[in-house]
Amino acid sequence: MTSVEQQLSTAIAADATIQGLLATDPGGNLAFYDKQLPQQNFNGAAFVQPCGVYQRISSPRLFVHTPVASQANAGRARFQLTFWGYDTVVLDQIDAAVLAVMRTFDAFNIPGSPPVFTQAPFIDYSSRTTIEPQTQPTLQKVQIDVQFWFQDQ
Repeated sequence: MTSVEQQLSTAIAADATIQGLLATDPGGNLAFYDKQLPQQNFNGAAFVQPCGVYQRISSPRLFVHTPVASQANAGRARFQLTFWGYDTVVLDQIDAAVLAVMRTFDAFNIPGSPPVFTQAPFIDYSSRTTIEPQTQPTLQKVQIDVQFWFQDQ
């Protein structure tokens, strides 16, 4: 069974625009991680950037959608994505690229099956640009809060 985290991270990491904007870490991976940045990204004084993390904030299951399910298996997932970098222009481009991915993202319908629940790809999308406190030079960050429908698959 594919988790909602796997579905979201795969969709974002597979996008060519995002691949072109995010750095590659010392292990050769796209600098996009589950919950926290790995310590090897702080390789001495060199900070691998731009980079980002994703984290599920909540995922209440609200209703039963398939006849074989005995408990609620469909609901609303809320994620926070945070990206860091020294260039606000690049962070704005990352924000626009994530928004583009979310416009076609579908965590509800089972892949390969005809859509059974037609919905907007996401319920809510908001982002804000701030700075990471006590960093020199100033490290910029964009925080994205997104909510979308999902179904356990």
